[in-house]
Amino acid sequence: MGSRQDTPPRRWLGRLALAAAALLALVAVTLAVVLTNLDRPWLKTRIVRLVRQNAGVELDYRALRVRPFSGLWLDDLVISAPEGGRR
Repeated sequence: MGSRQDTPPRRWLGRLALAAAALLALVAVTLAVVLTNLDRPWLKTRIVRLVRQNAGVELDYRALRVRPFSGLWLDDLVISAPEGGRR
């Protein structure tokens, strides 16, 4: 007689749990990489563009850091109205 542990549904559940854990680990690593590189040019341009499109203001900063228990830290933050909105 075979063991109930080797039945196909249990194997698929194990594989599904392993895939979910791998996906969760990938999301965690991606989030860590993004949060530690907020002031890199490849990400900063996207952040500045999103702020301009959604808030309608020009934004510039030298460094942007996210600390788990301290919050968001911005160095040399400059916010200004876009050229078309100034009076």
